Amino acid sequence: MSDIHIVAWDEESHVRFSRALDDYLSLEEPPDYIVLNGDLTDGHEEDYKALHELLHRRELLPPVFVTNGNHEFYSMWHNSKREMVKETFPNGGSTEQAMALFTTEMGLSCSYYDAWVDGYHLIFLSGEVYRDRMPDIGEDAWISEEQFMWLSRVLMPHREMGQEQPLFVFLHQPLPNTVAGSFCPTERGVVQHQRLKSLLEQYPQIIFFSGHTHVELSASSIYKEDIIGYMGTSSVRRPYCEDLYPIDGPASESVWVEVGLGKVVLQGRRHDTQVWMENVRFERKY
Repeated sequence: MSDIHIVAWDEESHVRFSRALDDYLSLEEPPDYIVLNGDLTDGHEEDYKALHELLHRRELLPPVFVTNGNHEFYSMWHNSKREMVKETFPNGGSTEQAMALFTTEMGLSCSYYDAWVDGYHLIFLSGEVYRDRMPDIGEDAWISEEQFMWLSRVLMPHREMGQEQPLFVFLHQPLPNTVAGSFCPTERGVVQHQRLKSLLEQYPQIIFFSGHTHVELSASSIYKEDIIGYMGTSSVRRPYCEDLYPIDGPASESVWVEVGLGKVVLQGRRHDTQVWMENVRFERKY
Protein backbone atom coordinates (compact mmCIF):
# COMPACT_ATOMS: atom_id res chain seq x y z
CA MET A 1 0.00 0.00 0.00
CA SER A 2 1.05 3.59 -0.44
CA ASP A 3 -0.27 7.10 0.04
CA ILE A 4 -2.71 6.31 2.82
CA HIS A 5 -2.47 9.96 3.96
CA ILE A 6 -3.74 9.54 7.52
CA VAL A 7 -4.62 12.96 8.90
CA ALA A 8 -6.07 13.20 12.39
CA TRP A 9 -9.06 15.34 11.38
CA ASP A 10 -9.70 13.59 8.03
CA GLU A 11 -12.12 10.81 8.89
CA GLU A 12 -12.29 9.64 5.28
CA SER A 13 -8.57 8.79 5.39
CA HIS A 14 -9.28 6.60 8.42
CA VAL A 15 -12.22 4.91 6.69
CA ARG A 16 -10.31 4.09 3.52
CA PHE A 17 -7.23 2.76 5.29
CA SER A 18 -9.36 0.68 7.64
CA ARG A 19 -11.29 -0.70 4.68
CA ALA A 20 -8.05 -1.65 2.91
CA LEU A 21 -6.66 -3.40 5.97
CA ASP A 22 -9.89 -5.29 6.63
CA ASP A 23 -10.16 -6.24 2.97
CA TYR A 24 -6.76 -7.92 3.01
CA LEU A 25 -7.26 -9.49 6.43
CA SER A 26 -10.56 -11.02 5.32
CA LEU A 27 -8.94 -12.99 2.50
CA GLU A 28 -8.77 -16.76 2.83
CA GLU A 29 -4.99 -16.37 2.73
CA PRO A 30 -4.21 -12.93 4.21
CA PRO A 31 -0.84 -11.28 3.53
CA ASP A 32 2.30 -12.36 5.36
CA TYR A 33 3.29 -8.71 5.75
CA ILE A 34 2.20 -5.24 4.68
CA VAL A 35 4.32 -2.39 3.32
CA LEU A 36 3.16 1.22 3.67
CA ASN A 37 5.30 2.96 1.07
CA GLY A 38 5.32 6.61 2.09
CA ASP A 39 2.90 9.47 2.69
CA LEU A 40 1.59 7.76 5.79
CA THR A 41 0.69 11.08 7.45
CA ASP A 42 1.09 14.84 7.16
CA GLY A 43 3.91 14.71 9.68
CA HIS A 44 2.07 15.75 12.86
CA GLU A 45 2.13 13.83 16.12
CA GLU A 46 -1.66 13.56 16.13
CA ASP A 47 -1.56 12.02 12.64
CA TYR A 48 0.84 9.32 13.80
CA LYS A 49 -1.37 8.73 16.83
CA ALA A 50 -4.36 8.19 14.55
CA LEU A 51 -2.32 5.79 12.40
CA HIS A 52 -1.25 3.76 15.42
CA GLU A 53 -4.84 3.55 16.65
CA LEU A 54 -6.02 2.24 13.28
CA LEU A 55 -3.29 -0.39 13.19
CA HIS A 56 -3.69 -1.50 16.80
CA ARG A 57 -7.42 -2.14 16.41
CA ARG A 58 -6.58 -5.23 14.37
CA GLU A 59 -5.33 -8.11 16.50
CA LEU A 60 -4.30 -10.36 13.61
CA LEU A 61 -2.33 -7.72 11.74
CA PRO A 62 0.84 -9.13 10.10
CA PRO A 63 4.18 -7.30 10.36
CA VAL A 64 4.04 -3.81 8.87
CA PHE A 65 7.02 -2.16 7.17
CA VAL A 66 7.06 1.55 6.34
CA THR A 67 8.91 4.17 4.33
CA ASN A 68 8.61 7.94 4.56
CA GLY A 69 7.30 10.14 1.78
CA ASN A 70 7.31 13.85 1.10
CA HIS A 71 4.16 14.33 3.20
CA GLU A 72 6.02 13.25 6.31
CA PHE A 73 7.62 16.71 6.05
CA TYR A 74 4.34 18.59 5.57
CA SER A 75 4.03 19.88 9.13
CA MET A 76 6.46 22.57 7.95
CA TRP A 77 3.71 24.03 5.78
CA HIS A 78 1.29 24.38 8.72
CA ASN A 79 0.98 26.90 11.51
CA SER A 80 -0.09 25.99 15.05
CA LYS A 81 -3.72 25.80 13.89
CA ARG A 82 -2.79 23.36 11.11
CA GLU A 83 -3.57 25.99 8.52
CA MET A 84 -1.35 25.93 5.43
CA VAL A 85 0.77 29.09 5.51
CA LYS A 86 3.39 29.09 2.77
CA GLU A 87 4.64 32.58 3.62
CA THR A 88 6.06 31.49 6.99
CA PHE A 89 7.51 28.14 5.87
CA PRO A 90 8.93 26.15 7.68
CA ASN A 91 6.72 27.41 10.51
CA GLY A 92 9.17 26.42 13.23
CA GLY A 93 9.74 22.94 11.83
CA SER A 94 12.74 21.32 10.20
CA THR A 95 13.90 18.29 8.27
CA GLU A 96 15.61 17.00 11.40
CA GLN A 97 12.43 17.26 13.48
CA ALA A 98 10.31 15.57 10.81
CA MET A 99 12.74 12.69 10.35
CA ALA A 100 13.15 12.22 14.10
CA LEU A 101 9.39 12.09 14.56
CA PHE A 102 8.98 9.57 11.73
CA THR A 103 11.65 7.19 12.99
CA THR A 104 10.54 7.49 16.61
CA GLU A 105 6.87 6.93 15.85
CA MET A 106 7.61 4.02 13.53
CA GLY A 107 10.09 2.39 15.89
CA LEU A 108 13.05 2.70 13.54
CA SER A 109 16.67 3.40 14.33
CA CYS A 110 17.18 4.79 10.82
CA SER A 111 14.82 5.92 8.08
CA TYR A 112 16.34 3.44 5.61
CA TYR A 113 16.73 -0.23 6.50
CA ASP A 114 16.28 -3.75 5.20
CA ALA A 115 14.65 -6.98 6.31
CA TRP A 116 14.60 -10.62 5.31
CA VAL A 117 11.13 -12.18 5.27
CA ASP A 118 10.64 -15.86 4.45
CA GLY A 119 13.97 -15.89 2.65
CA TYR A 120 13.30 -12.77 0.57
CA HIS A 121 15.20 -9.51 0.89
CA LEU A 122 13.22 -6.28 1.30
CA ILE A 123 15.06 -2.95 1.11
CA PHE A 124 13.40 0.27 2.25
CA LEU A 125 14.89 3.55 1.02
CA SER A 126 14.27 7.06 2.31
CA GLY A 127 14.19 10.63 1.10
CA GLU A 128 16.17 12.42 3.81
CA VAL A 129 15.89 16.16 3.15
CA TYR A 130 13.11 18.67 2.54
CA ARG A 131 12.80 22.24 1.29
CA ASP A 132 13.96 23.94 4.48
CA ARG A 133 17.42 22.52 3.75
CA MET A 134 17.22 22.46 -0.06
CA PRO A 135 14.70 25.04 -1.36
CA ASP A 136 14.88 23.79 -4.96
CA ILE A 137 14.29 20.12 -4.12
CA GLY A 138 10.56 20.31 -4.74
CA GLU A 139 8.87 17.09 -3.64
CA ASP A 140 11.74 14.88 -4.81
CA ALA A 141 13.64 12.42 -2.64
CA TRP A 142 17.22 13.28 -1.74
CA ILE A 143 19.46 10.34 -0.81
CA SER A 144 22.58 10.90 1.26
CA GLU A 145 26.02 9.53 0.50
CA GLU A 146 25.70 7.40 3.64
CA GLN A 147 22.51 5.84 2.33
CA PHE A 148 24.05 5.13 -1.07
CA MET A 149 27.03 3.44 0.60
CA TRP A 150 24.69 1.42 2.80
CA LEU A 151 22.59 0.39 -0.20
CA SER A 152 25.68 -0.76 -2.08
CA ARG A 153 26.68 -2.91 0.89
CA VAL A 154 23.30 -4.58 1.38
CA LEU A 155 22.99 -5.28 -2.35
CA MET A 156 26.49 -6.73 -2.73
CA PRO A 157 25.70 -10.29 -1.52
CA HIS A 158 23.14 -10.64 -4.31
CA ARG A 159 25.95 -10.68 -6.87
CA GLU A 160 26.77 -14.19 -5.68
CA MET A 161 23.17 -15.32 -5.20
CA GLY A 162 22.35 -15.12 -8.90
CA GLN A 163 19.27 -13.70 -10.54
CA GLU A 164 16.83 -16.49 -9.68
CA GLN A 165 15.81 -14.87 -6.39
CA PRO A 166 13.56 -11.78 -6.54
CA LEU A 167 14.73 -8.71 -4.65
CA PHE A 168 12.25 -6.05 -3.52
CA VAL A 169 13.15 -2.36 -3.17
CA PHE A 170 10.74 0.30 -1.88
CA LEU A 171 10.96 4.08 -2.17
CA HIS A 172 8.05 6.50 -2.06
CA GLN A 173 9.06 8.52 -5.11
CA PRO A 174 9.47 6.81 -8.51
CA LEU A 175 12.45 7.08 -10.77
CA PRO A 176 11.65 9.43 -13.69
CA ASN A 177 10.20 8.03 -16.92
CA THR A 178 9.38 4.65 -15.47
CA VAL A 179 5.79 4.23 -14.22
CA ALA A 180 2.62 6.22 -14.85
CA GLY A 181 2.88 9.70 -13.37
CA SER A 182 6.68 9.80 -13.50
CA PHE A 183 6.97 11.49 -16.90
CA CYS A 184 6.60 15.08 -15.65
CA PRO A 185 9.56 17.13 -16.98
CA THR A 186 9.58 19.39 -13.90
CA GLU A 187 10.03 16.56 -11.38
CA ARG A 188 12.93 14.18 -10.90
CA GLY A 189 11.28 11.88 -8.38
CA VAL A 190 14.72 11.25 -6.95
CA VAL A 191 17.34 14.01 -7.04
CA GLN A 192 20.14 11.54 -7.75
CA HIS A 193 17.96 9.37 -9.99
CA GLN A 194 20.72 8.53 -12.47
CA ARG A 195 23.01 7.25 -9.75
CA LEU A 196 20.26 5.22 -8.10
CA LYS A 197 19.09 3.74 -11.39
CA SER A 198 22.64 2.79 -12.34
CA LEU A 199 23.14 1.02 -9.02
CA LEU A 200 19.83 -0.85 -9.10
CA GLU A 201 20.34 -1.99 -12.69
CA GLN A 202 23.35 -4.01 -11.56
CA TYR A 203 20.78 -6.34 -9.99
CA PRO A 204 18.19 -7.24 -12.68
CA GLN A 205 16.24 -9.34 -10.18
CA ILE A 206 14.99 -6.16 -8.46
CA ILE A 207 11.38 -5.05 -8.48
CA PHE A 208 11.23 -1.38 -7.48
CA PHE A 209 7.96 -0.27 -5.86
CA SER A 210 6.97 3.39 -5.70
CA GLY A 211 3.95 5.49 -4.78
CA HIS A 212 3.74 9.30 -4.81
CA THR A 213 1.97 9.78 -8.16
CA HIS A 214 -1.39 8.30 -7.00
CA VAL A 215 -2.00 7.21 -10.62
CA GLU A 216 -4.58 4.42 -10.81
CA LEU A 217 -3.45 0.85 -11.35
CA SER A 218 -5.33 0.53 -14.64
CA ALA A 219 -3.05 3.17 -16.21
CA SER A 220 -1.24 1.90 -19.28
CA SER A 221 2.27 2.30 -17.88
CA ILE A 222 1.73 1.43 -14.22
CA TYR A 223 4.23 -1.43 -14.60
CA LYS A 224 7.40 -1.38 -16.64
CA GLU A 225 10.31 -3.72 -17.21
CA ASP A 226 13.58 -2.07 -18.16
CA ILE A 227 16.42 -4.25 -16.84
CA ILE A 228 14.64 -4.19 -13.46
CA GLY A 229 10.90 -4.13 -12.80
CA TYR A 230 9.11 -0.91 -11.83
CA MET A 231 5.69 -1.01 -10.14
CA GLY A 232 3.54 2.01 -9.30
CA THR A 233 1.11 1.38 -6.47
CA SER A 234 -1.66 4.01 -6.85
CA SER A 235 -3.15 5.24 -3.55
CA VAL A 236 -5.35 3.94 -0.78
CA ARG A 237 -6.61 7.44 0.03
CA ARG A 238 -7.18 8.97 -3.42
CA PRO A 239 -6.17 7.45 -6.79
CA TYR A 240 -5.63 9.79 -9.75
CA CYS A 241 -6.32 9.27 -13.44
CA GLU A 242 -3.43 9.27 -15.91
CA ASP A 243 -3.94 13.01 -16.46
CA LEU A 244 -3.11 13.46 -12.77
CA TYR A 245 -6.58 14.55 -11.66
CA PRO A 246 -8.16 12.96 -8.56
CA ILE A 247 -10.78 10.30 -9.30
CA ASP A 248 -14.17 11.08 -7.81
CA GLY A 249 -15.86 8.55 -5.58
CA PRO A 250 -14.63 5.94 -3.12
CA ALA A 251 -11.87 4.36 -5.25
CA SER A 252 -9.05 2.89 -3.16
CA GLU A 253 -6.28 0.67 -4.53
CA SER A 254 -3.09 -1.17 -3.74
CA VAL A 255 -0.90 -3.96 -5.09
CA TRP A 256 -0.80 -7.54 -3.88
CA VAL A 257 2.53 -9.33 -4.34
CA GLU A 258 2.68 -13.10 -4.52
CA VAL A 259 5.96 -14.96 -4.82
CA GLY A 260 5.62 -18.35 -6.49
CA LEU A 261 7.93 -20.94 -7.97
CA GLY A 262 10.05 -19.11 -10.51
CA LYS A 263 7.86 -16.02 -10.69
CA VAL A 264 6.43 -12.99 -8.90
CA VAL A 265 2.81 -12.01 -9.51
CA LEU A 266 1.74 -8.38 -9.05
CA GLN A 267 -2.03 -8.05 -8.77
CA GLY A 268 -4.15 -4.93 -8.37
CA ARG A 269 -6.80 -4.83 -5.66
CA ARG A 270 -9.78 -2.46 -5.30
CA HIS A 271 -10.61 -2.09 -1.63
CA ASP A 272 -13.86 -0.16 -2.05
CA THR A 273 -15.35 -3.05 -4.03
CA GLN A 274 -13.19 -5.84 -2.57
CA VAL A 275 -12.32 -7.27 -5.98
CA TRP A 276 -9.15 -8.23 -7.81
CA MET A 277 -8.43 -6.03 -10.81
CA GLU A 278 -8.21 -8.62 -13.57
CA ASN A 279 -6.72 -6.10 -16.00
CA VAL A 280 -3.93 -5.32 -13.53
CA ARG A 281 -1.92 -8.49 -13.28
CA PHE A 282 1.75 -8.74 -14.12
CA GLU A 283 4.18 -11.65 -13.90
CA ARG A 284 7.93 -11.44 -13.64
CA LYS A 285 9.70 -14.73 -14.15
CA TYR A 286 12.95 -15.75 -12.45
